[in-house]
Amino acid sequence: MMINVFDNQNGMRAAAAACFASEAKRAVEERGAFSVAFSGGSSPLGLFDLLADGSVDVDWSAAFVFQVDERAAPPDSEWSNFKTLDERLLSKTPVRRENVFRIKGETPPEKAADEYERVLRGFRAERPGDAPLFDIVVLGMGRDGHTASIFPGSPAERESERLVVAVPAPATAEPRVPRVTLAFPALNDSGKAVFLTSGRDRLEMARAIVEGRSGGGKLPPGRIKSRNDVEWFVAV
Repeated sequence: MMINVFDNQNGMRAAAAACFASEAKRAVEERGAFSVAFSGGSSPLGLFDLLADGSVDVDWSAAFVFQVDERAAPPDSEWSNFKTLDERLLSKTPVRRENVFRIKGETPPEKAADEYERVLRGFRAERPGDAPLFDIVVLGMGRDGHTASIFPGSPAERESERLVVAVPAPATAEPRVPRVTLAFPALNDSGKAVFLTSGRDRLEMARAIVEGRSGGGKLPPGRIKSRNDVEWFVAV
């Protein structure tokens, strides 16, 4: 794992966007396409804006886009992670809509998880050679140490077989509604994992995770092990 620390949000987002573009380009050169899973929440919003305005060169026509997690809300709801992803990024790029795979937040979480599980397993079966499920996973970290919608103490932490699971409404996050999230077997089947977060408290948590001290390795972000590397971008 590697931590990049910035004294402002702009620097952090620019570096993360450059990293994203580099990983996407590498995958396109190797396989003709790239796959990415974006988390919800506020962490990736600045990255969305930079990727959308053309600040970095990304071949969106070669992209396959997935969600890391979704709230139990329809896609036109203000709570919908997909609504934010679509408005801030996808609608502003030439991504092929048939290559965008959303979690159906309007469907009961257990059913939505089963449906997305089938989508991911079908996509994985079509990936060439030993390619990872996702070339890039973009994640954040909450003040309680959660990532994706895997919260400390949640049953989702213990999932070792399924790629997607339903999550009860968390007590430490807003809105308090059930969610659907990728589980560790999916998140760890990635070429590169990128974490975006802000604040000195998050920096200390990230350092504890990377250094394996103070129980940091037991937090959900500490269990993200991509095939190649995990890189943190932290603005303080």
